[in-house]
Amino acid sequence: VKGDHLWGIAKKKDHYDNPFAWPMIYKANRDQINDPDLIYPKQTFKIPNLTDDEVAKYNKIRQNYKPAPEE
Repeated sequence: VKGDHLWGIAKKKDHYDNPFAWPMIYKANRDQINDPDLIYPKQTFKIPNLTDDEVAKYNKIRQNYKPAPEE
């Protein structure tokens, strides 16, 4: 959909419920995505299931994330 991005797709509860897992969508769809910053309307992506190790990895990344301070 217009305005979608891999971070937002991964964040959806229907998918991973974790935006940090966006690389999994990218890796599974390298045949369609040359640049993960550029996806287009009407593209249909495979959303692979995450292994328990991958879930733990991306949950740890999310827990350790500290956003940059606002200026």
